[in-house]
Amino acid sequence: GSLQNLAVVPQRRAQPRRLPLDHVEVRVCAVGLNFKDVLNVLIPDEAAYVTKIPLPGADFAGVVTAVPAQGGGGGDEATYSVGDRVFGMAFGGQGGGMLRSIATVTTASIAPMPRGWSFEEAAHVSMVFLTVQ
Repeated sequence: GSLQNLAVVPQRRAQPRRLPLDHVEVRVCAVGLNFKDVLNVLIPDEAAYVTKIPLPGADFAGVVTAVPAQGGGGGDEATYSVGDRVFGMAFGGQGGGMLRSIATVTTASIAPMPRGWSFEEAAHVSMVFLTVQ
């Protein structure tokens, strides 16, 4: 593999569907790229320990664009509204990496963005937070 082989490829947006109660749709504004993403691109067949995702970038920040008909979030999870600024992580089970314009994610994988943070700052926090000891 080679980083030079990466390309922007237009994808058709999925038809609107009913969101599960624990999901929201997010317009992705920034994506954090990590070492794992580089390995997936450079050595996709040999990096067996790396989570395989169709698109790079698990860390992201964006704006909620759609919530379930009964509200975003369920049970003990936070409730989100259209227009909320959020950040988090999404992996293969949620449609792959976040180098996309629109994504559907679980509410358990996101958090409200703190005031004063830029989308770029928020998109780089999740993986760093999980790996720092």
